[in-house]
Amino acid sequence: DENQVAAALNAVAQLYRAEGNLAGAEPLYNEVVALARRLGDREIVAIGLLNLAMVYVGRGAHNGAGVALQEIMAIAEETGSMPAGQSALEVAAGLASACGDAARSLRYYGAAEGNVQRTGIVLRSAAVVLCTSTPSGYLEAIAEKYRVPLLVHSLRVDIATDWNFALTATDADLVTIAHQ
Repeated sequence: DENQVAAALNAVAQLYRAEGNLAGAEPLYNEVVALARRLGDREIVAIGLLNLAMVYVGRGAHNGAGVALQEIMAIAEETGSMPAGQSALEVAAGLASACGDAARSLRYYGAAEGNVQRTGIVLRSAAVVLCTSTPSGYLEAIAEKYRVPLLVHSLRVDIATDWNFALTATDADLVTIAHQ
């Protein structure tokens, strides 16, 4: 299913971006946006564009970020998506800051904060938990580098048991499991 492919590509791109590998993340985010456009899923288009905008800001490609943010705002208005609009304001504030425009950055942050007060929508980062049944120095270093918990499943039966262990590591409604 193409929705699952888009979600998987987005998850891998997020890992690349977290590691600072913007060149690796960008083509994956572009593929997510292309898939979402083909599927007609405007909300996923907006999410992919938000992620691309953050990559562009990180790379100093400010014009690309601005174009992406304009489309996100149009999608948010068209679909009534308050989270997409809120995220776009927050990324726009970061873009303005990266461009050295402190006054504009503060206006965007103020608008984003105003939305929080008006709507109650508070966007938060997803919690990341690293689970494994095969601990290694590499995984320990990754967990330490990104300051995420490393949970080791000592019962090595099969992959289904490992995945179920990972699912119990959180009480979140949505979980993404990545396997090497």
